[in-house]
Amino acid sequence: MSSTTSSKSVTSKTSTDKKATLETPIQFLKGVGPRLSLLFAAKDVRTIGDALFYLPRDYQDRSKVRTIASLKPEESALIHAHVVGHRFIPMRGRGRGILEAIVDDSSGRMSIRWFAFNRAYMDAKLREKPSILAFGTLKTYGSKPGMVHPDIEWDVAAEDLADAGGIVPVYSETEGLHQKTIRKVVTQALELAIDQIDEEIPESVRASLNLIPLREAIEKLHRPSRETSVEALSRHETPEQKRLIFDEFFKFEWIIGRRRLNMRREHTKAY
Repeated sequence: MSSTTSSKSVTSKTSTDKKATLETPIQFLKGVGPRLSLLFAAKDVRTIGDALFYLPRDYQDRSKVRTIASLKPEESALIHAHVVGHRFIPMRGRGRGILEAIVDDSSGRMSIRWFAFNRAYMDAKLREKPSILAFGTLKTYGSKPGMVHPDIEWDVAAEDLADAGGIVPVYSETEGLHQKTIRKVVTQALELAIDQIDEEIPESVRASLNLIPLREAIEKLHRPSRETSVEALSRHETPEQKRLIFDEFFKFEWIIGRRRLNMRREHTKAY
């Protein structure tokens, strides 16, 4: 009986995947479910289509992971280290104080500090002494190096880092919703429904403005190639970003034009 039930479950899941559309709720994607779907909803991501248009806020070049010992003050860099301890530092006038974690990468140690945090959540996370990726600017506190509120990705093993390589998208997070999870969901969305995105700009217009297809732009923003310039991405100068920017202006002008037309019609009716 259990075999039959398992078989039905697999068949149902496969069927869901085959029928997936841009309107399919993300809770039906593998590994999501009701709890994670609520966290995604907090970011206005409720469907597969929403996931496709949930574009990265930043990018990290993981081919250039630095050692702690090589960092210089005021330098922004990506490090891979493991948490060796943490503490809460009380501060007068600050109810929650400061949270400080000490991380080590075998070349040296440094602190990571947070001034705004969920104490219960962070305490539980740091007690696990995870390996992390941290991207931030190196500061000095007295003679001690450290980062304040860096971008963190939790539980990144050395082998995961090697596999990731190249340029990795960084998404806006919320508590309990981390980079790995977002990337997995976006990857599924790309595989299931990227070919369902409609091209709204006529080919003649795209050709005259040298714009790439919308599907290509979205996929490249989620999966930038190793040859893509991180500097160009940060300045929003890549062909894929220019395509999305054009679409926003195009839609804005279309909305304004439609409103003007409606106003003219109403004005005509009045006479």
